[in-house]
Amino acid sequence: MKPAFCALVAMGAAIWLMGTPSAEGSVAVHSTKTDVQLLRIPSGIPLYPLKEPRAIPLNGQRMELVAERRATLLRRLPARSLQNLPGVRIANTTYDWQTNFLIKNRMVWYGPENVLQLVWMASSDQPDSGFRDRGTYYAAVDLSNPENPSVIPTQRGWTRIEAVRTGWPAAAALPGGAVAFMSHTPLRFVRNQGPLDESWSVTDVGPAGSLWPYLTSTAEGTLHVVYTYNAGNNAGQVAYRRSTDQGRTWSDEVFLSGGEAPPAIQGADHYIIEAGGGRLLVAYLSVPLETGPTIILRLSADNGATWSPPVPLAAGQFQFARYEESTIDTTAGDTTIRVTVFHTDTIPGVDNYSFLVDDRGRWHALATLAAYFLKGRHVVRRLGAQVIEDTVYYDSLRVAGAYPMGVYGFEGATQGVLVPLPPPVVGRGGQVVQVRHTIASGYVDRLKLGIDDQGRLYAVMSAPNEGDTIAPEDEPTAVYGYGHIYLTTKLNDTTWSPPVNLTPNGVDCSFPTAPRGGPVGYAVIAYQAGGVPGSFVQGARWQSGQADDIYVMTYALPTGVNEEAHSGGVQFRVYPNPIVKAGHIQLIPSSSGWLSLELCSPVGSRVKTLYEGWAEANKPYSFLLDAAELPSGVYYLRLHHSSGSVVRQLVVVR
Repeated sequence: MKPAFCALVAMGAAIWLMGTPSAEGSVAVHSTKTDVQLLRIPSGIPLYPLKEPRAIPLNGQRMELVAERRATLLRRLPARSLQNLPGVRIANTTYDWQTNFLIKNRMVWYGPENVLQLVWMASSDQPDSGFRDRGTYYAAVDLSNPENPSVIPTQRGWTRIEAVRTGWPAAAALPGGAVAFMSHTPLRFVRNQGPLDESWSVTDVGPAGSLWPYLTSTAEGTLHVVYTYNAGNNAGQVAYRRSTDQGRTWSDEVFLSGGEAPPAIQGADHYIIEAGGGRLLVAYLSVPLETGPTIILRLSADNGATWSPPVPLAAGQFQFARYEESTIDTTAGDTTIRVTVFHTDTIPGVDNYSFLVDDRGRWHALATLAAYFLKGRHVVRRLGAQVIEDTVYYDSLRVAGAYPMGVYGFEGATQGVLVPLPPPVVGRGGQVVQVRHTIASGYVDRLKLGIDDQGRLYAVMSAPNEGDTIAPEDEPTAVYGYGHIYLTTKLNDTTWSPPVNLTPNGVDCSFPTAPRGGPVGYAVIAYQAGGVPGSFVQGARWQSGQADDIYVMTYALPTGVNEEAHSGGVQFRVYPNPIVKAGHIQLIPSSSGWLSLELCSPVGSRVKTLYEGWAEANKPYSFLLDAAELPSGVYYLRLHHSSGSVVRQLVVVR
């Protein structure tokens, strides 16, 4: 397989799939042809292959991304530092804070009063009851002092907002600090009258069968929602409605995928809607034949009245030279059948993505990349000398590996920008290990772009940490681990900061999300944390008394990769710098907690772990860094303590 490397690109016309199921259940695929212009990024990005490529079946006329089934039996791992989670705890849940492919808008920032309002899905009973009391809950956090967030007590206490079972709230801001959100099933609209108001009005919006809403709003208060169905003719397609009177009435339904546009994949939450600067953007995931997983954009400059033609953003393009795996010839009377099993080359394709539209109406996209190839069969049937069938069937799309970089693109850019991601957990032979019982499933997941009130972009994501996994002796092929929350910041149009691990070992931290707006110079992050890897909806078995907590934390955004972004209460000294042969590192934490120190390459990947373990308050720790085997260049020392993180530049010269 030959890897190809290219950035997110805008293609001038839509490409989509058409076909009919074969007797074997796969699809005879045909596609419209169009010129594809690819924006190149540097070749040579390392590919981490998966030990076993994951197959995604191609089913019917729509390619469905089928989630990997997680084991129902949880292997319990020891929790080591539950007492040192960053941020302020706002609530707990036996359901989860966020789910599925994208992270919803569940936070609303109101700058005039420095108030962050949050809604989330929760339940207090056991999962095997079907979460009978599942519903939406509300909390608020005071960010007047960004270094010290504090929970604002609610009047209602632990009381769900809706009177009936519901879920999947997506929030949006209304003028004056009011909060609106949409939940299901069917669509149900809820709003308050201002910041911290808890007198909620609830209205059923419908239509019947509508699911998984994603809500946004414009500055004047027009509300826009996209959603889907899981049954019927419109299953999986992206539907849109708007309200110009702050939720009292809603427009007719319009479909932005399917028909003349590429179809969306079927499943929850593979689409988003964002607004800013008089611009609307809808993005959804599709799987065209030429490019594999592709983001389709629909844009509106007239408040949702009309929409642009589909604009595909793709990371690569398959080369359809067929790499033969096996050929089977059979004969029945005068009929001969030749079946050739083949696969295409390997290309980077969209894995996770996030969009944001800023106050100037410009869109920003960040996506992780995975390596994909198509596998299929070439069937030739002959009756004597006459060919009666010559058909290519594409049976599955396969994930072959992961790239250790994301790609960032923004409107008007002519070149994609590489973004360093947390390094994957790599096993023997340099292959990516699939870490079980983590939401991240072995690599980077749950991307979410955030922005502060000055327009600084950042991104949060979840990923495992190689130092926080266990390989049991009785399961030689299994690796278990906890999720971690990472942050990276856009420094300029060509540079993002190395990812910083914000959460300690021994706690499963997942589902990070960020609001639109926030205190200047700070990331605002909400996340879910617990001692049991996986949520009780995805991956973990319910145990009596178990619940996950929801936290809100802030983090000072760095302005350069060599700048101390947040001291985290640790004195950090490196000398000499630059280093010729060896350097000395001294750390003195002001509070006890879990501490790790890593040496990282210029793109943020880990070169070696210098220390990982418990550190006592006010005790000096010294390390010798032998630079004899390091090539000359710029490196980074990444320090993570239970209360914060630091990134320092280190130069090696010869």
